[in-house]
Amino acid sequence: MGFVWIRLHQVFLYGVLGAYLPYIPVYLHELGLEDWQIGWVLGVWGIAVMVMPALGTHLADRHVSNRVLLALGYAGSVGALAVIASADRFAVFIAGSLIFSVAFTPLVSLLDGLTFAAMHEARRAGRRFPPFHRIRIWGSIGFMLPAFALFALLRWTALGGRAAIVAAAVIAGLGALTAMLLPRTPRADADDEGGGAAKRKIPSLLAWREVARPPARGLLASLFLLSVGVSILYTFYTRLLQDLGTPDEWLGLIVNLGVVAELPFVLGAGVLLRAIGLRGVVVLGAVSLLVRLALLAAVPSLAVAIATQALHGPLVLALYVVPPLYIEQKATPDFRNSMQGLYGVLCLGLARVVGATAGGHIAEDGLARAFGAGAILAAIAAAWLALGFRDAESDAALRAAEG
Repeated sequence: MGFVWIRLHQVFLYGVLGAYLPYIPVYLHELGLEDWQIGWVLGVWGIAVMVMPALGTHLADRHVSNRVLLALGYAGSVGALAVIASADRFAVFIAGSLIFSVAFTPLVSLLDGLTFAAMHEARRAGRRFPPFHRIRIWGSIGFMLPAFALFALLRWTALGGRAAIVAAAVIAGLGALTAMLLPRTPRADADDEGGGAAKRKIPSLLAWREVARPPARGLLASLFLLSVGVSILYTFYTRLLQDLGTPDEWLGLIVNLGVVAELPFVLGAGVLLRAIGLRGVVVLGAVSLLVRLALLAAVPSLAVAIATQALHGPLVLALYVVPPLYIEQKATPDFRNSMQGLYGVLCLGLARVVGATAGGHIAEDGLARAFGAGAILAAIAAAWLALGFRDAESDAALRAAEG
């Protein structure tokens, strides 16, 4: 039953993002904000990600249960989204976005940490449990669901982008109400596997030491560049669709074509890992982003913009499915949550700040320039991974775990 609730919270977490991310640039543009202001409103999200996943997962490793932290984060997200939905000034949008990011950004790492802990407990008890990619697929489904309701609201009512922000708040409220139904997992200080000496150390420091070693260091550096590029894509893709004449009600559905395209990749993650390995999967994701951004920069037509959504699947594997699995291979129960949080800080936080804010300023000279800059970063990441990354031990472990 525990994994049922974990799957449901994948739906909630990514449902919030599915309502918020495609429509927040549209909403801000409707209210008259300029591109550089939109870049900062979205980029401030990453400022919190540089702190909150590490802090939240440290608490999960030592003091507070993941379930309690998830409930608090969902509740804070509801309040912040209410501020964003009612704001009419740039400074208030910045404040609301910062509060939302403080509350929400630890939640993915906390849920991943809880998921791996539940899998660990099931393994110790001799119970069967689903592989991670078959749990994460529910996040993809959750991301898609808001688009259908929002399409109807935007097409047949006078509601604008604000409806999406309200929808995100409602989904976060459902998460807050059901967080305590998630499975209990023992804290690291109650687990006998980490060793007494490790328990006296700071979990985040243990996690940092682990990822600072090669080969993990090289992989995370490449993923950082990839995350900067994808942040540029996420920030300005719907703006491009608008500039190409797409009605607002269709934006969410077009964005979700990419999610539909990712479903077979997520479901087939085990097959892909066995076929081309860890490095092959991540390189494939980097190349898919390179081609996608290059096409958006060079051929800014509606047909091309929609067609590039077919390239979304490998990117999701490279940034959101494989890295949590890889990081779990490097962790022990003493800092399992902190490892997930550190990935969030580096590749989902700092990278988002750099991508959204720098991309916003570059986009002042045209969206094509911003997409072109992201394509260059993706090319560097792909080359770095292809030529410089090797981790045979983790590769073998991931092929076995997700097979």
